[in-house]
This record gives sequence, C-alpha cells and structure tokens, in this order.
Amino acid sequence: MRLEAVRASSNLLRNRRRECGEDNKSLSFVCGVATECGEDNKSLSFVCGVATECDEDNKSLSFVCGVATECGEDNKSLSFVCGVATECGEDNKSLSFVCGVATECGEDNKSLSFVCGVATECGEDNKSLSFVCGVATECGEDNKSLSFVCGVATECGEDNKSLSFVCGVATECDEDNKSLSFVCGVATECGEDNKSLSFVCGVATECGEDNKSLSFVCGVATECGEDNKSLSFVCGVATECDEDNKSLSFVCGVATECGEDNKSLSFVCGVATECGEDNKSLSFVCGVATECGEDNKSLSFVCGVATECGEDNKSLSFVCGVATECGEDNKSLSFVCGVATECGEDNKSLSFVCGVATECGEDNKSLSFVCGVATECGEDNKSLSFVCGVATECGEAGKQGGTLELYSVRIRALNKLTYILVGTAEGLITKPVMRIKAPSKATTKRNEVTEARSGNTLEGNTTRTPLEGNTTRTPLE
Repeated sequence: MRLEAVRASSNLLRNRRRECGEDNKSLSFVCGVATECGEDNKSLSFVCGVATECDEDNKSLSFVCGVATECGEDNKSLSFVCGVATECGEDNKSLSFVCGVATECGEDNKSLSFVCGVATECGEDNKSLSFVCGVATECGEDNKSLSFVCGVATECGEDNKSLSFVCGVATECDEDNKSLSFVCGVATECGEDNKSLSFVCGVATECGEDNKSLSFVCGVATECGEDNKSLSFVCGVATECDEDNKSLSFVCGVATECGEDNKSLSFVCGVATECGEDNKSLSFVCGVATECGEDNKSLSFVCGVATECGEDNKSLSFVCGVATECGEDNKSLSFVCGVATECGEDNKSLSFVCGVATECGEDNKSLSFVCGVATECGEDNKSLSFVCGVATECGEAGKQGGTLELYSVRIRALNKLTYILVGTAEGLITKPVMRIKAPSKATTKRNEVTEARSGNTLEGNTTRTPLEGNTTRTPLE
C-alpha cells in the first residue's frame, strides 16, 4: 500500500512524545511553547510565547502577546493589551488597549481613549477623551474637544474647541482660541496677528521681521540666518548654520558637526556619529553609532548593537539585537531572531527556527521549521508536522480524514539508519530497519503483487511479525 506522508519529528526517536488531539488535524500552534488541544482540536487560540488554556468552545480566546489572559464571559472579544493581560469589561467587546499597562473600561466599554504607557479615566460619555501621551488629562465639559498637550494636561478654552496645543507645557489661549502660535514645551507670546509666530520646540524665541520664517530648532532657541528662511534644524540642541543655511544634517537629540559638504551627514538617533569619507552613506544604527564599511554604502544595520561588515559590505545578514558573522559569500546567512546561526553548505537554504538555530537537512532545502525548538526532518523533508515550539506526534490515522488504524512511514535519523514509524491505537512506536528505497510509481503495482505473494504485507501477515498485534515479539518504542 502507498504510505501517506506523516508529519512527525526526530523527537520521536528521543521519546519526546506529545500526543495529538483526536483527529490530528488542527493542533493549534503556540510559538515557543506547545499547548494542549481543546475538545475538538480545531480552534485553540494562539498566545505567543506562553500557552494558554482553551475556553469552553475553543473558538475565540483572545490572544495577549507574551502573557496568557483569562477569557471573558462569551470568549469573543477580549481586547488585547500588549505585554500585560487585562480584565474584560461587562460585554467583553471594546476594552481600549493601552500599551504596556492595562486600564479599566468605562461604562459602555466602547471608547476609552488610549494613553500610551499610562491609563486614564474616561469622561462622562466615554467617547472623546483627548489622548495625552504619557500623562492622563481631564476632559472638558462635553468631552469632545480638549486639545491634546503631549506630556502635560492643559485647561480648555471657553468653547473647548480651539486651544492651541503646546507640547509639554500648557499655554493660555488668546481671545478667540483660534490662533495662538504653538511653541513646543514653553508658551510664547503671539505676534501681532496671531498667525505667524515661528514655532521653536521647547523654548520660546523672538520672531523674525515678518513673523513668518523663524527657523525652528527643537528644544533650544537659535538665532536665525540672514533671511530667516533656512536655519537647519537640530532637534534638542541648537546648532550653527552653514554658509547657505540650507543643509546642516540633523541628528536627533545631539548636535553634530557637518561633513565636508554639509549635505549628507548620516543621522543616528540619540547619538551623534562621524561621517564617512563621502558623507553619503553611513549606515544608521538606532541608539548606537557604528563605523562605516570600506565603501560607506552597505553596512548592515543591527538594531541596538553595531556590527562589523562582511568582506564586501553588501550582505551581512541582520539578526535583531545580536550581531552575527556572515557566511562564506556574505549573501545568504540564514537569519534566526535573537540568536545567530551558522549557514549550511551552500549558504542558501538553512531553515530558520525562531530563537534556536537548527541544522539543515541533506539538501538544505526543506528542513521543517518549528518555532523555538529545532527538529529533525523526515526522509523527504516534506511532511514533518510542525507545532511551533515543540514537535508533535501524529494521531491515530496519521492522515487527513483517514480511518486507518495502522500505518507506517520511514524517517531518516542522524545515524543514517532508517526507522519505521508505526501508528497504533495505543500510540506510536519506532523500529530500525534496513534502508529500503521508496518504490517509484512505475514499480508500485509490481511491488504490491510481489509483497502479496510473499505474504509481506503491512496487515494480515500470518508468517512474519506484524506491525500491530504481535504476540511473539515486542515492538520497539
């Protein structure tokens, strides 16, 4: 009989067995950690990194990244709060999500404004609380138009419609609440017409002659250029202009000297960095400055940690958080998040397994990927069942919609032996056998006739050891 390809792993050979559900069709995958199936094995919600229990119908557990959370009453709509689980509201339909910190719902659980990092109370109707980044603020009378002021709450004007927003510090409105010039961080007096005060983030600055073109420098006031049109802006720290006031490279938070032509200083957030030879292509690495490669064109960027370039500075594989060496040709190092891994023979096809590096199969083409834990492939590298984080056993039939209680499949082990994987009602067993080349389609019929004549069949064998129901030998487990 033609053997169906069964999804399995070499964990079978190491007795790291994990039972499937009844029909072996739909074990939910939970990245990094295996999870038990529900009653019908169809719809376990996946919670990244941590397994979570199913609800009654296994259909709608809300997923909360990194931390499992309990379901609500109807298990349909738990709002997800990244990193921290939160309780549901009354109807489990509309809890507003607040990144990093859970927040209580309002009366109707429909409209809690989200405030990044800090939860805030709702207004009367829970519909229009203005969001103020980092700090919660009280609503106005109608909860419709409180101007948002980043970092610090501010009082509303008379009609709650037009308070000018000043980042970080509240400022008084003018008469009509329509045209107060906004200066980030510090309130400033308006110009004559309340229309054109140049805005300088963080510190108020005097206007230019026409109140139209004062160059803005975030955080610190700076003198204007000759025409008040083109002062280069450097966030947080004032910097002198170049000759034409057109092209000072901006480096957020820290002032930096310009390059030779003042056109192309690469920007590195938070930390100033020197330019390369041509001031054109310094690779940017967030938070940490890094040296350029030979040609200043292609330094691979690795978030948070600088990494050296490969030989040609063209193709260093990027591994988030941890730098990794390149392969032989600097073209195809497989990327494994968080952990560097060596390439295969041709540097083309190392299967990627999140968090843990895994060896390639024979042809480096088809190693089954199992997130978080490396697993061995089967003989053809095509049919290993993948359950993220942990390899899983097959079920009773080992085939979609199958009803057979007996089946087998060859699995190639590291010792180059071939194992027979046998599925029975009691579970799975493995048995080392001689390597038998899989019959081609042209010889399948002939082999079946030969096996029938010799009595060497998978079931109903009365002269040789059967795969199941053996009373004279003990199957290998």
